[in-house]
Amino acid sequence: MTPTEAGPYAFHLFADDCATLFFGGERLLDSCAADVGVGCVDCMEYPGRYRRATITLLKGVAYPLELQCFETVGKAVCKLHWSTGQVHSH
Repeated sequence: MTPTEAGPYAFHLFADDCATLFFGGERLLDSCAADVGVGCVDCMEYPGRYRRATITLLKGVAYPLELQCFETVGKAVCKLHWSTGQVHSH
């Protein structure tokens, strides 16, 4: 990921089983631990766990991004979004 603007970026991760987001080689978000995050209250069909973290990024710097997802049974649901005040992507 190469930000087009410098500043704080919020990363949002939702997974029904287990997902981990590594950013810049460091674990940023982890839905695998049962004692962190909040349950998704608007997810009727796919209940799961939501995680959010905010970090400050520099404009034009390439950051390695890796998302690992694990599904135990059923349909796999894993969503990653990031946003700033002006940019939204997924």
